[in-house]
Amino acid sequence: MIDTHPYPQDITADPFFVFGGLFSRKVITTYVASLKPSKPTVFSQIIDIADNCASEIALQQGIEDILNNHGVACRKPKPSNGDPRCDRIIKDKLLVEIKLDTHKFDPQSWNGSQEDENAIEQVKRYFSDSSAYEWAILTNGKVVRIMHRDHGFNYIDIWICDTNRHGKTKQATFLESILNNVNLLDSLKQKSDDERKRFNLSFEANVQEFWDRNKALSKKTWNVSLVEAVLLIAFYRYLEDCGILPIMSLEYLPFNMNSIKDPDEIMSCFASLRRQQFITKDVVPENTGIFSDETLERVRNVLSKKALYSGIIGLFYDNDGAVDL
Repeated sequence: MIDTHPYPQDITADPFFVFGGLFSRKVITTYVASLKPSKPTVFSQIIDIADNCASEIALQQGIEDILNNHGVACRKPKPSNGDPRCDRIIKDKLLVEIKLDTHKFDPQSWNGSQEDENAIEQVKRYFSDSSAYEWAILTNGKVVRIMHRDHGFNYIDIWICDTNRHGKTKQATFLESILNNVNLLDSLKQKSDDERKRFNLSFEANVQEFWDRNKALSKKTWNVSLVEAVLLIAFYRYLEDCGILPIMSLEYLPFNMNSIKDPDEIMSCFASLRRQQFITKDVVPENTGIFSDETLERVRNVLSKKALYSGIIGLFYDNDGAVDL
């Protein structure tokens, strides 16, 4: 069993989670903190069979048996009754897709059932095939990805292989409580939506206060640049939070704005976006004005001023790290 992460997790978040924008970090970490630690009883057994299964069909059946033995109703889908052709369904509410890629820890890299399709796209297809299901779990027995039908890019990954190694954890309690109460996902999603609305209102007020405080002190030519700097960082952070930028990729780690605050490193982040290093052209078209040479030079001048830089960074980070956007 691997003892170190083959992919970096979001260092501003819980060490067992990878946040992909589906839930608010604040909401999840607050809820998990309220739980009592426990051993991952169900998932310890799932991890064991994932390590030893010779086929995907055997892993699917093994997971079904383990869940049912622990009182979590798990069944094969019934396409004749309108179910999508996923591997299993939990409590008639959760679609489950199971892959045997036990040595790949990024679900984006798991193969789908159709040619030129990955596992994420496969789950999205299931959502399209049936309107009766809001939630899905994608797992290889080591990592669990939770997805929602209305949030194609968003997810939360839970590294059950890690919780298993650490014995009793609150994160194990969290994941197994979802299996016993699928409605918990709806509650956490609603709280996350409310938290983002609250933050957005607060963010607007903070930006206005920052503008009022600094516009008189800055050079006239910087007035636009202050706005550009805030907008560029907000845009970049949003692409990270909603899962468009690959926060789990080792190659992306030097450009993860959740973990860097140096002005030069932030400018490197913008440069990577401009050259479309981690995104497709439909996200940031080539030669778009927001990343023009002139714009980036103005932003660099703003970030080079310590007081202005500190004020801008204060909009996006609190004591717990990067905030939700």
